[in-house]
Amino acid sequence: MLTSALELARFGRMVLRGGELDGAKMLAGKTFDEATHIQALNHPALDDGWGLGFSVSTYRGRRMAWHTGGLAGVATRIDVLPDDGIGAVVLTNGGDAWFVARVAERLREVLLGLDPEIVPGSPAGIPAGSEPGWLPFSARVAGRYRLLDVVPPGVVKRIMPLFARPRVSHINHGLLVVEGIGREPAFLYPDGEVGNYPVASPINNGVRAVIEEKANGTHVWASILHLYRPK
Repeated sequence: MLTSALELARFGRMVLRGGELDGAKMLAGKTFDEATHIQALNHPALDDGWGLGFSVSTYRGRRMAWHTGGLAGVATRIDVLPDDGIGAVVLTNGGDAWFVARVAERLREVLLGLDPEIVPGSPAGIPAGSEPGWLPFSARVAGRYRLLDVVPPGVVKRIMPLFARPRVSHINHGLLVVEGIGREPAFLYPDGEVGNYPVASPINNGVRAVIEEKANGTHVWASILHLYRPK
């Protein structure tokens, strides 16, 4: 889709109004309700998945539907928060999706009257007495991983593993960093139960991540990302 900031903002208003724009009903409200609610998750413990045409996640306790796009030298993003009646559109003459995500998040904070979070999701950290479970687990899950999923099926999914070199490292006291997928790392902060984290990353800041040790190896789940390290 080729568009302008004004046209994409009009589209966002239509989504917020349940399919109505300028007095005309463009699509049924039920269609937009399904589009802006999670229809599929990569893992049942996550709070970020797919609606119909939108990614849908929880942003600081609020439901948010969003979509990114771009071509060579262009990066774009649209966010809509239907329950709050606000949205943000960012179009840039540059291919930095991480910069676009940061601008969009700052716009959301301004529109909602929120202060920026130093650490997203207000993680509980490692509860007192849980160190014997958390710290050995953090050391065990560090290492190189295979990229199983990061995008919908298609050409990009087939070629992405040729370039991605995922690695999980333990920084300190349960804090992990995931590198080798995008241009910037993602930080995983321990949050109560072993293997549960909020993610600090410009693209999906504050969403949940889960790491599980299974019989066949270790799995990392976050948004549409699935990393795997065989046993």
